[in-house]
Amino acid sequence: MLAAGAGSAYDGLGLHLELGAGSFAVFAGTGLLVLQRLGRQVEDHHDLVLGMRYYSGNLDRFFLSTQTILAIPSDRPTNSGSSSRSVFKSAGVTAGWRWRVGDSMLELGAGAVLVVLRSGPAWLVWLAPGHVALLPDVSPSPTAGVSESSEVLAS
Repeated sequence: MLAAGAGSAYDGLGLHLELGAGSFAVFAGTGLLVLQRLGRQVEDHHDLVLGMRYYSGNLDRFFLSTQTILAIPSDRPTNSGSSSRSVFKSAGVTAGWRWRVGDSMLELGAGAVLVVLRSGPAWLVWLAPGHVALLPDVSPSPTAGVSESSEVLAS
């Protein structure tokens, strides 16, 4: 199932692909490239979200999700001349509920995310002046057009 949403499971605001059966699913995704590029070199890196979820129902109802965001370096060198490598950015835990509405789903979750700050917007550095910050995480996600293969996995 391809889902769009907000929160750390979606790298701020983005998409993730979720594969699962019964009560367990894994997902991978990325945020919108425009949001990843604010204040950075365009070819600096790409964010990748990896996570897993437990559901009380058949890929619906109550869920508990863990996710991490990694920065994957691009193939192009940056203007600063520095070499980049894969970097851990955050780890989060979210609890919530997923509703099925016909062929679509709606989920809402809340939790916390531990963010490693190397740099960032001034408001975030002000909230967490150290190198690590624990921030709230809210994840609303409407998901439309569940694919046929997702329904087979969910059955």
